[in-house]
Amino acid sequence: MKFKSITMKNFMRYKGTNEIQFSCDSEKNVTVILGDNTVGKTTIAQAFRWGLYGAIFAERGKKQEDYLLLNNDVLAMMDANSHASVSVELVAEDDEKQYRIFREISYARIYPKMMV
Repeated sequence: MKFKSITMKNFMRYKGTNEIQFSCDSEKNVTVILGDNTVGKTTIAQAFRWGLYGAIFAERGKKQEDYLLLNNDVLAMMDANSHASVSVELVAEDDEKQYRIFREISYARIYPKMMV
C-alpha cells in the first residue's frame, strides 16, 4: 500500500487547506520533505498519526489535552460563538484499490472559553 496524498485543513501550523502529493511511481517512489526548523515537518507526521489513530505524539511531560489541533491564526480570528474545523484526509492505493481516510474535529468558541 502506498500513500498518494495527505490533505490538512487548519491542522496545527497549516492554515487553510494544504495538500501534499506523494510519488507512487514504481521507479521513483520516494518523496522528500525538506525545511528549516519550525516550518512544519513534524506537524505533517502528527497529521498522519492523528488521521490514522486519532491521537498525536505527545512530547515528554505533556498530555494529549495540552495540544490544540486548530491553527493559532484561525483561533485568533474566531469571535464569540463561532466555529472552525480541523481535518486530515489520507488517500492510499493498493494495486487497483484506492482508500480514503478522513478525520475531522470541530471547535466552537463559546464565550468565554473554547469547546471541542
